[in-house]
Amino acid sequence: MRGAIADMVLAMADGRLEAPAPDTADPVQRWEWFADLYTHPRWGLVAAVSAFPTDLGDVVADACRAIPHQHGGDALIAERWGWLAHRARTQLKQTVSVAELHAWSAITFTALDADDHLHGRPFGGTEAVTTVFSAVLAAQPPALAGELIAAAVDGWSARCLQEAGWMA
Repeated sequence: MRGAIADMVLAMADGRLEAPAPDTADPVQRWEWFADLYTHPRWGLVAAVSAFPTDLGDVVADACRAIPHQHGGDALIAERWGWLAHRARTQLKQTVSVAELHAWSAITFTALDADDHLHGRPFGGTEAVTTVFSAVLAAQPPALAGELIAAAVDGWSARCLQEAGWMA
């Protein structure tokens, strides 16, 4: 990874720059944006990483959207995340590209965040966000990757402005 966008992602990963969707954010908006990281038609993994399966992106997104409405006693959503984590770990062993490696790793990090949320533990989400961004950087030419990552960050900012009562 090289360039300004890669430097920004690394700054998020090492804590010099706050990643979008911090743990202080509204949980519903946060998990909706995490879902978009996988399925947004312009900047999600299904659009940015051609080898990432659209149907799996939909499953991950649905699981993300279910999280803020669940509590520790919901075994079904925990089982779904367990299955997703297992699938991602299995695919990590078979991956053929750096972009796929990051995409499957993002699912494992999101599954860990889901488990923390379901058990009332705080979580940062930084690893999931920066790993998705790393997949985009690995899959796309630098200029396009920068546009897609900027669009994802703008997507988070738009959610925050909308929550504060600002309309576009």
